Order: sequence, then C-alpha cells, then structure tokens
Amino acid sequence: MASTSTMRAVDLNAYGGPEVLELVEVARPEPRAGEVLVRISAAGVNPADWRIRSGEVRRFGEPPFTLGLDLSGTVEAVGSNVSRFRRGDRVFGVAFPPHGSYAEYAAVPESSLAAAPAALDLAHAAALPVTGLTAWQALVRTAGVREGQRVLVHAAAGGVGHLAVQIAKAHGAYVVGTARSAHHAFLHDLGIDEVVDYTATDFTQEVSGIDIVVDPIGGDYGLRSLRVLAPGGILVDVRGTGPDRTELRERAQASGLRLVELGFTPSGTDLEDIAALVDRHALRVAVEQVLPLEAAARAHESSESGRTRGKIVLTVASTGTSRQEPEPASASASASGRSEPSRPTPKQEWLGRMDALWAEFDSYERDDFVAAVRALVDERPPGDALASYWMGSAYDSTGYEREAAPHYRDAFAAGLPDDLRRPATIQFASTLRNLGELKESTALLTAERTRGSDELDDALTAFLALALVDSGREREAVSLALSALAPHLTRYNRSLSNYARALLEE
Repeated sequence: MASTSTMRAVDLNAYGGPEVLELVEVARPEPRAGEVLVRISAAGVNPADWRIRSGEVRRFGEPPFTLGLDLSGTVEAVGSNVSRFRRGDRVFGVAFPPHGSYAEYAAVPESSLAAAPAALDLAHAAALPVTGLTAWQALVRTAGVREGQRVLVHAAAGGVGHLAVQIAKAHGAYVVGTARSAHHAFLHDLGIDEVVDYTATDFTQEVSGIDIVVDPIGGDYGLRSLRVLAPGGILVDVRGTGPDRTELRERAQASGLRLVELGFTPSGTDLEDIAALVDRHALRVAVEQVLPLEAAARAHESSESGRTRGKIVLTVASTGTSRQEPEPASASASASGRSEPSRPTPKQEWLGRMDALWAEFDSYERDDFVAAVRALVDERPPGDALASYWMGSAYDSTGYEREAAPHYRDAFAAGLPDDLRRPATIQFASTLRNLGELKESTALLTAERTRGSDELDDALTAFLALALVDSGREREAVSLALSALAPHLTRYNRSLSNYARALLEE
C-alpha cells in the first residue's frame, strides 16, 4: 500500500513504443497557490498521449515523466487563492506532463477544471476534457458555428469527431461526417444529417457548399477539404501547428479561404459550457473501452490502431485505502471473550443508503434524483455491478432510457447477484425493447431463461414472446407461449395445444 506521501503513476523513462510505459511509485504532489489537488478516478487516453510517448511530440522535455491529459475525480485539497472548489467536489479537467493524469493524484490549476457533469459517472467525465475542448473551441470559439450552416466533420466517429457532430447540431447546423460504414448507425443515433463512407467514396464527390470543416486527420484531407468549402469558409485543423502544412496554407490563402491550426487551450469556462450541454442531454460521450491504470500500454495500442469509436479510459483506484470489503461476521470476540453484535460492512451500509434514497424518489425532480444516485455510485470502486445497475435504474426510472442502457450492460458484464439478475433482466429487456434494440433484448431474455426456473419464469416468457413478435417471429412467439402453458393444461386443453402447433407447422 502506498504511503500518503507517494502514489502510483504511469511513467515513461525513454521515448518509444507502448512497452516503455511503466507503473511506478512517485512522490504525491502538493497544491501550490491557485492549484487544486485532485484525487483522480479516471484518465482519458488521447492520440496526443502516444505521440508524446513515441517522441513525435517533445514539448515537455526529456523523460522520465508522467503521461496523461484528461482527468476526472474529487478534490482532495486546495492551494491558496482557490475559490471555486472545495474538498469533495467532483471535477473534470486537464493536466499536463511532466505531472500528467496517469496517476492517483494531480495538482491542477483551478482555471483548468470545472464541476463534472451531474449526468455522467467519473469514467465518462474523464473522456470529455481534451476532445470536448478541441471540438468546442474549433466550432464555437474559432468558427462561430451558427444555425443553418453546413459543417463537415472528418473522422466523425472518433474522439473529437463524435463530440463535434453533437456540438454543431446543438447550434443548429447541418452536419455531414466521414466515417466507415460500420459507424454510420452510431452517428445517425447522435443526430448527424449525412455520412460519407470514405472507404468507398471520395467525399469531394458527395459534399459541397460547406461553411466549416473540422479536420483531426490531416494529410491530403486538408487539401481536399478546401475544394468543398463555400466562399469565405473555414478549415480548422485540430492537430495544432506543424511544418507539414505549408502547401495547405498557401492553397487556402490563394483560394480566399480561412485555415486555422488549432491546439486546444485548457479552460474551465469552456468545460462548464460543455458540462451544461451534457446535463441537458444534448451531448453524449462514447467510451469504447475502460481499462485499469496498469493497462496503459494496452490502451495506447488500441488508440494507435485508429479504429476506436469514441474514447478509451483508464480507471485509477487509489491504494491509499483498501478496496476490499470484509465478509460479514456473525459475531466478533471482545477483549473479555464475549461476542459482540456484527456491524454492517461498508457495502451493506452503502446499500442501506441507496434504499433510503429510492424511498424518497417521488420527492425529487428527475435530474436531481439522477445526480443524487450518481453521488452514491461514485463511492463504489470502478466496475462495481450493483453501482452500475442502480445508475442504470435511475436513468431508466427518470425517462432517460438511452443513458440507462450502457450502465445496465456494465452491470451484467460485471456479474449481478443471482437474486437481482432475473428482475434486472426483465427491466433491461424492457428498456432495450423501447429503444428498438430487439435483437439484444431477445438474446438477453433467452439467455436468462435458460439459467433456471423460479417464480419470474412466466414474466420472462411473456417478455420474450413480445420481443419475438416485435422481431417478426410470431410463430416462435406462439410456440414459446404454448410450451410455457403445457404443464398447466388439462388433457382436453392439451389437445387444443397440439392442434395449434399443427396449424403453425402448415
């Protein structure tokens, strides 16, 4: 266990491939004037991280140092002249090497932080800062996106891209994106107007009259993008400045078009605006993969593949306090040899507070209730099945079914207790059915029905039959219903059942 003066962090001791990343113990920082010490819950992984690790970007000096930009967590302490935060506040923001976010703690300027969105857990909040600031500052601060404009977003399903799509739509723009066909359904779900499969079609043949292009790719994408811009249009290259864009600058100037090479700027004010969009349910952040801090090398390999939808996040479980919970004991021995009544475990105490909160459900506004459940969920370790279930249930019960689904999936993946799994199956299947996810709903119910039988089997059968009907599989639905009824039928009714089966087989 690390002492209070040290912490775990992922450092690189030399530039190179993912294998140079090493989990080490380093000194825990102390906040200086104007800084906030954040106990980090999660750290987002960005392409900039592996570009720094590889030596492509060397603005932070020579190793060793701690990587990572995105972070979320809770305020542990504040330095002098800090007025916006206090201990215990949930925050998200940006840190920089040499004291990056791949660590248990980071001392961050107050101006680089904002209150984390109430609608997000801290893992999803950690996916927002860098990509959110990049998309926001490109569209809102730089291009001044407004209603009726036509916006083209390259790599629209990526970290920056999928947020840029939603921010542009929130400002009333018509949005076109480039992405592989596998990502088209995802992007349409985010509200995009058109998607071009760049593997099959040259976007310059499909798109024209664009006012704003957001380009996180570079290469010939910038030069080709100039051809689809309307007069007075702007191309925002969000990779920062670079020596590889001389021709692009010259072509843009000759065409009377604007080119801006944008590197994001940490801004608590912009993060507050982004959080407001999230809490209005106008912005969702996609997290493809959540890994523990010690798997940072694997996270870099996935990020470098260029096939990630949304973001990868590293969860950081502080070793300053044990994450293990003692098993309940019936009695413990006192100094006198007499047994004393057992005390509830931390998990039992947490469940008691969750039950008490749900008992007051009717007294809350829906967003306030979600926030209250979120505060309790954040007390549990990352990947906790019960916490994921209750978060999903909170969203579900307040009408946010789409937000509920990923939390239910996390709960089932983590392993729900047997006494909760079956009612949770019915609850999640109903949500999936309402969202039109009929295939997943049917598969979930079918899998659960094979696990055993209890008093909820009839309910499972009914929901599965409905899912089959919704999927156009009426014959299977009737057959299922007859199979379920068979044990309860008299001989006469059983003959009717057999007759019905014969009709189905005709």
